[in-house]
Amino acid sequence: MALPDVRIETVRGALAPGTVADVRSIAAAAATVDGVAPLSEQPLLRLDDAADAEVVHLIARDDDGVVGYAQLDLGAPDDVSSELVVAPSARRRGIGTALLARLDASVEPPRHLAVWAHGDLPAARALAAQADLPVVRELWQMRLDLTGRPTGEGGRAPPPPPAGGPGGAGGAARAPAARRPR
Repeated sequence: MALPDVRIETVRGALAPGTVADVRSIAAAAATVDGVAPLSEQPLLRLDDAADAEVVHLIARDDDGVVGYAQLDLGAPDDVSSELVVAPSARRRGIGTALLARLDASVEPPRHLAVWAHGDLPAARALAAQADLPVVRELWQMRLDLTGRPTGEGGRAPPPPPAGGPGGAGGAARAPAARRPR
């Protein structure tokens, strides 16, 4: 997909420091708008790793600078993992579609492209549906605030309740192991 006002550059190895800053900036802007970080820790660490030959960076630029970024991890034997982000100010211009098409074109059979989406965002679902990419795995991040919880002697957790009693194994007051966030 050609975009008249956007150029997509392919880089192997470390990105220039200014480009690293630009990618981090659009990722931070996307996290603020979307409520979830668009890139995981590993792609962020690989932005300026010159020794990592298994990574391909795709940088989408317009006249104002970096407007999109995608990273392709060629290190796995089967699936080629990728993540991408488009600056919130540049969305709805086809940049995500163009980056995804370039990612897909970079993967040679019999390998398959696996795209990570952070958060269940409507735009990510629409992009995946348009590219015929089904959801094959969902990850949940669960947290438990332990402040205010009772502690045992020496600051350690109290012992579990006895089996069969209220709140114990087999008891009627047993809580679920995890709850889906609402």
